[in-house]
Amino acid sequence: MSDAKWQSIARKGADLLRKNGIFLDNVERKIALVEADGAKVIGAAAFYTSSFRNGTVTYSFDLAVDERYRGKGVGRALLDGVLRIIDQASRFTTEPHVRVDVNVVNAPLLEALRRRGFVIKHLPGINEWHALKDIR
Repeated sequence: MSDAKWQSIARKGADLLRKNGIFLDNVERKIALVEADGAKVIGAAAFYTSSFRNGTVTYSFDLAVDERYRGKGVGRALLDGVLRIIDQASRFTTEPHVRVDVNVVNAPLLEALRRRGFVIKHLPGINEWHALKDIR
């Protein structure tokens, strides 16, 4: 795929994330995966890394699926894909602690993360949960 085509797809994916309330700096550069139906982007996932002085690397991600395509496995495919990318990337870090950290606002994603071994905690005062999984 040409760089120009990927940039166009990444922009559409970033627009979908923004439409779903996800606002990241330079999100187009953080798009990891996109699901498409022909030329229409129907789902997108972005992930980013944070390192801390205590030797922890945290991988965080956001994903969104067009409302008309929810319940059809698009989100599941994006979730599994981004978790595979994070698993592969984590193999190259020398930090002693690696974790995946997600803020969750919908029940289907919450259950999908729970099934994949994430610990779920409710954030008090808001309708959002925090999902965390230590990889190492």
